[in-house]
Amino acid sequence: MLFVADMHCDTLSAIYERRKQGIHTELFKNDLQLDIQRMQKSHYLVQNFAIFVDQGNNEEPYTCYKNQLRIFHEEMEKNKEFICPVTSYRQIEENKKKGKLSALLTVEEGEVCRGELDKLDILYADGIRMMTFTWNYQNSLGSPAAEGFLKDRADSRENRGLTEKGIAFLEKMETESSSYCCKTPDKRSK
Repeated sequence: MLFVADMHCDTLSAIYERRKQGIHTELFKNDLQLDIQRMQKSHYLVQNFAIFVDQGNNEEPYTCYKNQLRIFHEEMEKNKEFICPVTSYRQIEENKKKGKLSALLTVEEGEVCRGELDKLDILYADGIRMMTFTWNYQNSLGSPAAEGFLKDRADSRENRGLTEKGIAFLEKMETESSSYCCKTPDKRSK
């Protein structure tokens, strides 16, 4: 039997947005991109849940991140007989043996770090294992792919890319990736 390993969904951020509007939506069953029931029927092994932050909505990115992280943990606790958060391949394999789905956290918008390098350690402790540096907006780490979202449109695309902070983030992620692989997050940040 083949199993699904889906690298991205916006279900977590959609649940968050609905709850802000007073519409209670849950992960077990919903009409969003996916829910646990559909994952079970489709033989999912692991789903990457993006904590998506849209800087265009005027919410402070780190606060938005923490709010979505809280919802993720609430949903994992409510549904722990079906799905468990993971941070490693070993945990995915353990869940598979137990007949459980795995949930891996990612971040879509590096500005949740506020340009602060030490925030990478916090995100890692929170269980994040992938992060995009930018989405559609220029931020402290770099420029987006779409020119329409550049702050200074006078500059050409050729002069854009990662900022000095973005390069520092990349270097930290590259040099510490082997040590990160051996760490086990033991505390969630507040």
